[in-house]
Amino acid sequence: MEPSGELELSVRFGQIDHAPLGFRVGIKQQMNDYRAAAIDGRGMNIGINADGRLFLGSLEDSAPKADFTSEIHLQVQARPSGDGYTVPLRATSGHDGRTVMITREIPGEWLTGGLALVCSSGPLEPAPAELLPIKNVSLYPPNQQRGGTMRCWFADLTVSAARWRNMTIALTGRFSLRSTR
Repeated sequence: MEPSGELELSVRFGQIDHAPLGFRVGIKQQMNDYRAAAIDGRGMNIGINADGRLFLGSLEDSAPKADFTSEIHLQVQARPSGDGYTVPLRATSGHDGRTVMITREIPGEWLTGGLALVCSSGPLEPAPAELLPIKNVSLYPPNQQRGGTMRCWFADLTVSAARWRNMTIALTGRFSLRSTR
């Protein structure tokens, strides 16, 4: 995806096991190939940690917490602002309906790349991570060891991208896709 307008993402998540959940945007890989990026790409993480703290790129100790005892509805709305984008993340608890929000200003290039839903047992590293030069070619991406037991469910995924170029979306299951031109 190449940003030139607004991007809105929305999804309902529920935990089966405690894990960070959310989106990864701007997924890139050193070879600049979408297939390689799908396997070994890096991007900016946006979502909610297992303890309910929201994150936009990095997990902060002082981040607001949402009630994550049941399902959670996440909404991201990236809007052009000056030289970059203003990105608010809203989380609404399915338990009590309470909404918490965080906002961050980011460069537009952080949104350029792939998009994924994420549920991970790995540590939340500050993102986006720097793309290092390719040195030792391996068929296996790093941090993909067996043993992760994190599971979640999602429903009602919506992606709205006004005036974004080169956007390809491939989803299976129940989803909602809205395109505005």
